[in-house]
Formats: sequence, structure tokens, C-alpha cells
Amino acid sequence: MPKQRQRKRTLARELALQLLYMADENRGLAEEDVDYHLETADAPSEVTAFTRQLVLGTQSRQAQLDEIISAIAVNWKISRMSVVDRNILRMASYELLHIEDIPPKVSINEAVDLAKKYSTADSGSFVNGILDKILSRHGKGKTPGKGNPSPGAKV
Repeated sequence: MPKQRQRKRTLARELALQLLYMADENRGLAEEDVDYHLETADAPSEVTAFTRQLVLGTQSRQAQLDEIISAIAVNWKISRMSVVDRNILRMASYELLHIEDIPPKVSINEAVDLAKKYSTADSGSFVNGILDKILSRHGKGKTPGKGNPSPGAKV
């Protein structure tokens, strides 16, 4: 992936994290609210398009993503995770399971970098561990209910 495209996607993930944080605190964001915030973000259209995809996709599949994350993070209730960590996990899980053109290693590394930058010192390894398990259990682009094990299934 070219460096410039990679930087744009990194910026998009940061914007998406901000919007998902807002959505978490406000019990969701309407599509118009997402669009409004992206219009005021002063970012290139490629960035806003990917941000929009991440935010709306993550929100639309939040219940499924939370179920998958909860099945992996057995000693951590998703409601007890920090707002930043749980939204990084949701967004990266969405990316791993639903966006085919991004290599899993990139999705996980970007999530770990976000956790290190915006959360606690331990968050990077926490996020890495959860996402590695999600990838090994579900694979890239595979979702439960489509011939794959359910989130609680032993693999």
C-alpha cells in the first residue's frame, strides 16, 4: 500500500475513533451527524469516505461486534472497558471482518497504534491480544453465521 494512502487511512481511523467515541457517549450518531462532522473536519475526500465507512459500518454492526469482542475478552465486560479501547476494538474488528482490501496485519497494527496514542500504556498489548484472537477465530472477512464458528464456539 502506498505511504500516502496509508497516512490517509491512519487519519481516517483517528477521525473515526473520535466520532465513535462521541457516538458511544451519546448512544449513537445519526448518519447526518456523521456527515456534518466530516464536512467540518477539513480532510480530503478519500479520508472522509473511509472515515464514514468505518463509523457507519461499525455502528450498524455494533451488537455483533460487541458479542465477538465479549466472547474473546472473557474476563472483561465490554461496558467496563475504557471508551477508547472498546471503540478501537469495535472499529478494528469491523475492519478485520468486513473490509476485504486491508491486510489483517495493517488493521491490527493501526489499532494498536491508536491504543498506544489515545489510551493507557497497557492498551496496545490488550488491543493486540483481542484482535489477534478475533482474527484467528474468525479469519479475514469471515463473520459468524456464514459457515464460521459462533463467537462463543471452541475452535
